Amino acid sequence: MLNKRIVICLGFLVFLGTFPLFSQNRYALVIGNSSYQNGEISQLSNPANDAADIAEVLKDLGFKVVLRTNVGLRQLINAVADFTKELKNNDQSEGFFWYAGHGLSVKNVHYLLPVDVDPTDDFSITRSAFSVDDLMTEIESAGNLTNLVVIDACRNNVIPGSRSVNSRGLAILSHSDMRIRGNKIVYSTQAGMTASDGTSGAKNSPFAQAFIANIGNPETFDDVFLDIADGTLKLTNGQQEPYSMGTFAVKSYSLNPDGVKVSLFPGAGGGSAGEVQKHPEDFSKDGTKFWDYSTEPKVFQHIRPWMIILAVVIVVVILGNILKFIFRRNYLNKLRQNNVEENENNITVCVNFGFSSRHISCPSLETAWINCKFGALEVFFDQTALSPNGAEIFLNCSLGAAELCIPKHWKVIDKTNCTLSGILNKNRNASLEENAPLLILSGSITLSVVEIKYI
Repeated sequence: MLNKRIVICLGFLVFLGTFPLFSQNRYALVIGNSSYQNGEISQLSNPANDAADIAEVLKDLGFKVVLRTNVGLRQLINAVADFTKELKNNDQSEGFFWYAGHGLSVKNVHYLLPVDVDPTDDFSITRSAFSVDDLMTEIESAGNLTNLVVIDACRNNVIPGSRSVNSRGLAILSHSDMRIRGNKIVYSTQAGMTASDGTSGAKNSPFAQAFIANIGNPETFDDVFLDIADGTLKLTNGQQEPYSMGTFAVKSYSLNPDGVKVSLFPGAGGGSAGEVQKHPEDFSKDGTKFWDYSTEPKVFQHIRPWMIILAVVIVVVILGNILKFIFRRNYLNKLRQNNVEENENNITVCVNFGFSSRHISCPSLETAWINCKFGALEVFFDQTALSPNGAEIFLNCSLGAAELCIPKHWKVIDKTNCTLSGILNKNRNASLEENAPLLILSGSITLSVVEIKYI
């Protein structure tokens, strides 16, 4: 049967293992719209893939991720409402919003197009799409710590043919807009421009490729964005340059402050867009290369110091109980070998990971075994008499403290082996009778303190 202490520690381990679930303060809503219902709207091959890959990476970075693909207007509204509700629950929470899909501007207001959008005219679009203005109003109302909003929309050739849409290019928020304060907004292209969905056969858009390839960078996001922009420019031959605005409410904000290694690194500089590559080696500006975790089991990416400390405690508790069993068995064997029975004249006191105070009442003490590991122990012998031949106390102390309260008229001989430890004598009687009762101390003391107090 498991020792009670092991059960308690295991329960504590389970609690701490689930604690991150309750203390989660990073939330992400990731949306990718590819399959539009109206035949007049061009289909997109990459947004759903982009969203899935981004969601996977964000999970590695500790975000609680909600992934939605090919959503209609009502689903989009509900998803944003649920997202902001999560942010409102913790004023120290961090939010991440990603949208990939069609988007266009009407009267200088940019709209994210759900898959069931009505593209008949400007009025129909504005009534069946979700504006970035409304999105930022919702996010700003959360009152949380800070947010990163990424919009990879405004794809070229949204509605083939002639339409009365005022502007096909991207319309951005004003820099004076109060809603961007404390929040960073990243657009996949510049104002008035369109964004590429990628080359034929590519899994991800150029912007998504560059974003995923750099998201694991532990530097500040402002520095990471420069690499994202550079990667996008290279993949589009200089035709598409991402744009950012706003400021984080956190100084030197990073998506990956702990340097966790992410699972996806689509090639931003060539090769298959969906190919998983090794961790980029050019994160450090001074040329320092980070360790390549591409072959490391994913489970090790989430190990935290408290997990290691708790694991050590559990191991020590288990080993302590095993050693206690061995100690007890060896003690009984020694008694049998010496034809000594365990009775009121032969006692054992053990303390592991705790504190104990014992008063020994023995008419003729012969042997005492005192085992103290990772704990503190007091043993009083004031109601004890030694056998005519004297007695012996075997000490086994490791990383503990023991105090032995011994009558002043006893003669004590110390034969213990001490390693980085010591025995302190307090109130020792300098003058003893020649026939004083004899007590021998033996055993081993390691990284411990034993104090003998004469009473």
